[in-house]
Amino acid sequence: MTKKGWARFDKIMRWIHLYIALFLAPWLLMYATSAFFLNHNDWFRDLFHVIPPGWAIVQEQDLKPSEISSSTPQLTVQNLLTRLDLKGDYQLLAESNNRQLVILRYSGAGNYRITWQSAQGKAVVERYVPSSMYGFLHHLHFKSGFEREQVASDIWAIIVDFVAISIWIWVISGLYLWIRRRKKQNVDILIFGSGITAFIVLAILLYQ
Repeated sequence: MTKKGWARFDKIMRWIHLYIALFLAPWLLMYATSAFFLNHNDWFRDLFHVIPPGWAIVQEQDLKPSEISSSTPQLTVQNLLTRLDLKGDYQLLAESNNRQLVILRYSGAGNYRITWQSAQGKAVVERYVPSSMYGFLHHLHFKSGFEREQVASDIWAIIVDFVAISIWIWVISGLYLWIRRRKKQNVDILIFGSGITAFIVLAILLYQ
């Protein structure tokens, strides 16, 4: 590649390095903040006076099997959530031949746990309260996966993939820009080597 070509490629790498960071800044700050909270969970709970949440009944509704039962548990769950006005992302925790369903309906403001028993024809809705910004950050930190009920969840999952790929791009582009520097300091090599060594040593120790 000619000198002019290398200069053009350097410019592209700097452009990628910069503008990906600008777009993903909110997600990176969110992951950095929530990871720090998780690493010092007890300390931050005391600092912010976070009340430990628990399950509380928020709704009870009579629902006969004829009103919601369907050919598959998944369709029955969707019918149940629709009747309870709780459509959204969920996980089926327990199912017993449509005689009983236990569903976890995800929500950043506090998850719902829904229990429906066909014999009683009754649905009990509990919510994990009280909600807090502290808990909401944790919710965003662990939110993942595709094929959810909400379009926003799939868009979030796409951006999570973008964040993961971008970290690789940052490392590769950063190494490229460092290699392209005409003058390399010994401290550069020392810092780079120290990071690799520390990671390998800790990974080995934590594997045992």
